Amino acid sequence: MSFNTLLRGVSASAVALVCWSSMAEAQQSLPTIDIGGRTTGKPQRAQLSRGASTGAPQAAVSQPSPSQSAPQPLLGIPRRQDSYVVKTTSTATKMAIPMIQLPASVKVVPGEVIQDQSITDIKGALENVSGVQSAQTQGGNASFTRIRGFQTPRIFRNGLLAVSPTNFTDFGTSNIERIEVMKGPDAMLYGRSDPGGLINLITKRPVVDRIHMVQQRFGKYNDYFTEWDMADSLNADKSLFYRFSGGYLNTGGFVDFSRAERVHVNPSVAWHPDEDTTFVADVEYYNQDYRPTLGLTINPFNTTRPADVPVSRNLEGPYVPLSNNNNVFVGSDFTHRFNDTFTFKQRFLAAFLHHDDAYSSHAGVDGIGNVLKNAFSQQNDSDVYGTNLDLLGHFDFLGAHHDTLLGFDYQRVHSIYGNQGRFFPPNPMLTVNMYYPWTSNIYTSIPTAFYDWQRVFDRPRFLNDRQANLSNQEGFYFQDHITLLDGKVHILGGGRFDWFWQGQARGATGDLAESYIYTQPYTISPFATGNPFSAANRQYTFFAPTRFDSAFSPRVGLLVQPVPWASFYGSWTQGFGPNVNASVGADQFNRPFAPGKSEQIEIGAKAEWFEGRLLTTLALYNLTKTNIPVRDITSLDPTAVVLVGAARSRGVELDATGKILDNLSLISSFTYMDARVTKDNNTDPATTTLGRRLIGVPRYQGSFWAKWDIKEISELDGFSLGFGVFVVGNRQGDDQSTFQLPGYVRLDAMAAYKFKVMGNDVTAQLNLRNLANTRYFESVDNNFSTPRLSIYPGAPFNAMGTMRVAF
Repeated sequence: MSFNTLLRGVSASAVALVCWSSMAEAQQSLPTIDIGGRTTGKPQRAQLSRGASTGAPQAAVSQPSPSQSAPQPLLGIPRRQDSYVVKTTSTATKMAIPMIQLPASVKVVPGEVIQDQSITDIKGALENVSGVQSAQTQGGNASFTRIRGFQTPRIFRNGLLAVSPTNFTDFGTSNIERIEVMKGPDAMLYGRSDPGGLINLITKRPVVDRIHMVQQRFGKYNDYFTEWDMADSLNADKSLFYRFSGGYLNTGGFVDFSRAERVHVNPSVAWHPDEDTTFVADVEYYNQDYRPTLGLTINPFNTTRPADVPVSRNLEGPYVPLSNNNNVFVGSDFTHRFNDTFTFKQRFLAAFLHHDDAYSSHAGVDGIGNVLKNAFSQQNDSDVYGTNLDLLGHFDFLGAHHDTLLGFDYQRVHSIYGNQGRFFPPNPMLTVNMYYPWTSNIYTSIPTAFYDWQRVFDRPRFLNDRQANLSNQEGFYFQDHITLLDGKVHILGGGRFDWFWQGQARGATGDLAESYIYTQPYTISPFATGNPFSAANRQYTFFAPTRFDSAFSPRVGLLVQPVPWASFYGSWTQGFGPNVNASVGADQFNRPFAPGKSEQIEIGAKAEWFEGRLLTTLALYNLTKTNIPVRDITSLDPTAVVLVGAARSRGVELDATGKILDNLSLISSFTYMDARVTKDNNTDPATTTLGRRLIGVPRYQGSFWAKWDIKEISELDGFSLGFGVFVVGNRQGDDQSTFQLPGYVRLDAMAAYKFKVMGNDVTAQLNLRNLANTRYFESVDNNFSTPRLSIYPGAPFNAMGTMRVAF
C-alpha cells in the first residue's frame, strides 16, 4: 500500500507536468481579468508576480561586481539567500505576501543565522523565535516544540507535513535554507492544527546562482561536522539546475558516554523548459545513530529543583546500545503560470520514518539518590504522504486588487508503534545511585546484549504491545487577500472544510493490529459520551475504534498601512487538531479522543526601519484550546493520559530581523506569556492542574544576536564579530507545578575572518557557546517519562571552529 500511494503521488506530478504541454497553446487565449479595476503595479509575464513566485521570501543577496551580470530569479527557482533581511513569506498564506502587509505574526530564521551561530539542529535555530520552547525527549535526540505555550509536534517540509504524530523525528540543518514559524492556529490552510502555530522547514533546492561550498567544523566535545552545498545549471540554456547539500556529523557530546553519528544528503533538480513552467524534485536521506541519555532527576533532598550533580552525569551507563533515527523524504513541486492572472502549483511529499531505541527507563528516585530503573525499548515505523493542488489568482476587481487561492490537499499517515519492557515495578538490578554511579550494575556488569535481548523477548503485554495508527485527511480551502485604497488597507479572509478519519488498534503484531481496523471496526459517534459499550453508543462489534470528524476553520484579518514603512493589524482564527500520537489518542475505553479546538485573537504592529532593511513585529494575542491531553497521575503507567478541559495562553511578543547597517545584522525576540490551565476535570486540590501554568513555559524569555562585518577599520577588513544573549525565565516542571526549572542567561560569541586563497573565498570561524559556563536546564521530558525523572541540562562552555571554502 505504501508503494502504491507513492506511485499515486508521483503520477499526480507527472500528470500535471504532461498537462502543461497541452495547455501551452490554449493559455494564449486566456484573458487577464480586469473588471473595472486599476492596473497600477500589475505584474508582467516577464516578471514574477507576487503570488506566482517561488514561495521563497525575498531576501538581500550578494551584489555582483560591475563586470558580472546578476542571474535573474526564475519561476520556482529563486536567487540564493545570504542575508538576515527577509521581505516576504509564503507559509502563512501559501502566497509570497510582503510581511509588512500580512495580518499575522511570522518569524523567519534565515540560513545565514544558522551558519553564523554554528547550529546543528533546528532546536538551536528556534531559540531566535519569540514564544517558542523546545523540549527534548528520548535521549535528547528528538525534540518537541511548544509555540505560545502549546505543544507543536507537527513539522512541515516545504509546505507539506513531514512527520507522523506517533514518530520521534529528528532533523539536521545541513539542508535547511531557512525556517519559517507561523504563530497561531494554522488550520485554515493546513488542516488539523496545533494551536500555537506551525514550523515549516524550507530545504535547499536549486537556485539560479552558482554555489560551491565545503566546510569542516570541529569542537570541544570531539565534534567533527563536515558539510557541503553545491548548486549550478546543468546545461547552456539554463533549463536544468541541480543542488546537492548534506553533511556528516560525529560527536561525543558533553554527557558521559554519549555519542552520535549522522549522515545527511539532499540532492535536488529543477527543470525549467520555459518562462512559465518549472518542475522541482528532491530526495533527502537522514540517518543518525546515537546513545540515548535521559537527563537527570529531581533533587532527592529538595524535590522542587533538579538534582545537584554534574550536568555531564549519565544515569544510563556505558553499555546502552545505539538508538537510531532514519528519515527518507521524496518531494516534488510543479508550477505552471497560465498568464499574468492565474498560476497552478502542485506539491507532493512522501516521508518514510523509522525510530528505535533501548535504554533503562527512570522509574523513580528514593530519598538518598538511588534512581530506580527498568529496561525499556520502542520502535516506530511511519509512512506519511501528502499532496496539494493550488490555483493562485492575481487580478483587479471593482477598485480592489485580489490575491486569491483555491486549493485541495490530502494527507495519509500510516504508523506502527511497539514497545517492550515495563515502567513499574522497577528492576532492582538496574538501580543506580546518582551521586556514586560507578559501582552500579549498569556501569560494571550489565552488557549491551541484555538490552538487545530485552528488545525481542521482554514483552509482558504481548497481546497488545503493537499499535497501529492510521489517518486520512482531505481538505478544501479558499482565501482572498484584498488590497484597497492604494495599498493602505489589506483584508485577508478565508476558510477550510476538513474531513478527518482516524483508526487505531493494538495487537500482537503491527499487521494484526492494522487488520482489526479494517475487518472489525467499532465506529464511534463524535457525540457519544460515557461508556462506548453501552447500547446507545454501540454500532459494531468492538475490536478497533475508528473516528470521523469534519470541521470548518475560518480566518479573518485586517491590516492598515498608513505609510509604506508601518502597519497595524488584527486577526481572528479558529482551528482543530485530532489528539493522536504514540501515547495520546484513546481514553480508558480505547476510544479515540475527541479533537482539540482552538481560537485566537491577535492584534499587532509592524515596521520596516533603516530603509527597509530591518523588520520588527509587535504582537498581542489571546489563544485558547479545549480537549488537551495530559498525563493521568492516578495511573502507574506514565503513558496514560486524560483530557484537560481547557487552557489559555496570552502574551506579548516582539521580533526583529534584518540589518541596521549594511554590515550590522541582527535577529532578536522578546516574549511575555501567561499560559495556564483554565478548566480541569480533576477536582482534587493536591493534584488538580486548574489555574497552574503550562509545563515548560516561562513567563518571559528573550534573545538577541548581532553580527558586525567590520568595514570601518581598513586593517580589520574581512573580520566579523558576533555576540548573543539568550534569557529564559523559570518554568514549571510538571502539570501539577511540583517542581521548577530555574531561569538562566546564556552568552554566546562568534569571530570570523574571510580571506582569499588562490582566488577562492576562505572563512575561518570560531563560535563560543555559554561563555560564562552557566549551569542551566533546558527542558523536561513530558512525553513518555514522568517529567521529574527526566530533566535535560544545557551544555556547558563549548567552542566550535569552522573552516569554510567557497570555490
